[in-house]
Amino acid sequence: MRAGFRYHALFLVIVGLLIGVVALPEVPALSDFPNHMARVHVLTHLQSPAVNRFYDGAWGPYPNLAFDLFGVFVVPGLSAITAGKLFLALTIATWCSACVRLGAAVTGRPSLRALVACTFVLNEHFLQGYANYAFGMALAVHALATLVAERRRAVDFASLALLSLGTAVSHGAALLTLFVFCFAVAIGGVGKTSSLRSRLPGCVFAALPGFLYLAHWTVRYASRSADRAFSPIGASVKHLLFSIVPSLNRSVDLVVLAGFVIAIVVLAFAARKRGVVLPMLIGSALLALLVFIAPSEFAGTYEANGRYALGAWTLALFVLKPAPLVYEKLELAAFGLVALLSSVRFAVLAKTELELGKELAAERQVLALFPVGATLGNVTYLTEGDRARALRERSLLHAPALAVIDREVNLPTLYAIPGAQPLVHKQPKVAQHRISPQHKVDVEHMRAELDGAWLCRVPADVREQLVGTGTSLGRQGDCELVLFGK
Repeated sequence: MRAGFRYHALFLVIVGLLIGVVALPEVPALSDFPNHMARVHVLTHLQSPAVNRFYDGAWGPYPNLAFDLFGVFVVPGLSAITAGKLFLALTIATWCSACVRLGAAVTGRPSLRALVACTFVLNEHFLQGYANYAFGMALAVHALATLVAERRRAVDFASLALLSLGTAVSHGAALLTLFVFCFAVAIGGVGKTSSLRSRLPGCVFAALPGFLYLAHWTVRYASRSADRAFSPIGASVKHLLFSIVPSLNRSVDLVVLAGFVIAIVVLAFAARKRGVVLPMLIGSALLALLVFIAPSEFAGTYEANGRYALGAWTLALFVLKPAPLVYEKLELAAFGLVALLSSVRFAVLAKTELELGKELAAERQVLALFPVGATLGNVTYLTEGDRARALRERSLLHAPALAVIDREVNLPTLYAIPGAQPLVHKQPKVAQHRISPQHKVDVEHMRAELDGAWLCRVPADVREQLVGTGTSLGRQGDCELVLFGK
């Protein structure tokens, strides 16, 4: 009884700390997420002539709608930023509860490994603002926990169908992960007495609704897309190794990864006579393989293959069967090492995210000086450096989206990917951003279609060509807000 109370108290503390990272800043500095919040603001203000002049709704059965539906229909009276924070908090809580359910289903008792899995929610893709994906993954793990529990009640089949459909509506990569979960459970089984015949109904209810939804979307929208590319092996290895436990500090990332490897070696030694949970092993291996063979760019997304690493790592935690008494101390030692490293990572990550949040708030104040209803561009040069630095730069990439909320500007870089997001630009204009040093900026095109731009780390010669006789409205850090001279 006392042990159960301590476990649940620790669970609540972990969830509270994780939520604090995104709730405390004025605006969460999660790369794409300000862009998504701006889209929700537009969708809830389409009756405004200032907004309707530039944008229109384009709802459809897309696998990328979780936050849009939440912000527009679940909490329509809230500001987009408040709705965004609530959705992020809901995503974290849903993910952590799913991990605890999965741990209990696999081990038959409250699992310390589940608490480690909770911290995986602050993975690289979450930090890049892919909240729809993160929420979909949380629903997928809940479905997996229900499958592993092997209950055959009508309510469980109904919940599997709803979780499948919810995962499909949330994100395509999460749904494909769920398909892998279903396959692994169907092939590997869980209980000693279960058969494929007994497992199959649950797998069908968990896969079929989402499959039908995805099939409809694929035929109607994704089949038209030609933007498919694959990641080099080296990049895929980095996705698999580093994307789950980023700290936004390269040195800390390496230390944490080394510690996790040591813990895995210790657990593998302890597992010599323990055996494995076969579906966890099959699912983890298949998802790790997907990191290498899935497209890195598909239907308007990028680094898509790296999103399968989250499922691979989460299942890997539960591959080993629960420890018999002789190995409990060894497993606890490994867990202690992982917990220590996770705490260090969290402290560094939380500090950096709070600092980035302050920077984003300061940039928002400068962007609020842009003329209402004008067309604002985003010209951001990304410096070539280590992975952690790139993540920090991307955290502030979509600061101009806040001007959509505050000034109702026309933002060509506001995401409105056909067949993926429920928004369309009535007057499409140049939307180039995320500029690498080797890329060229179409200066004439930008000057013709934009009234001004948010310039970050722009070379002096490019700035001079863009701005001309224009005006600087203000600076923050290495970014500047300018009006072009026409």
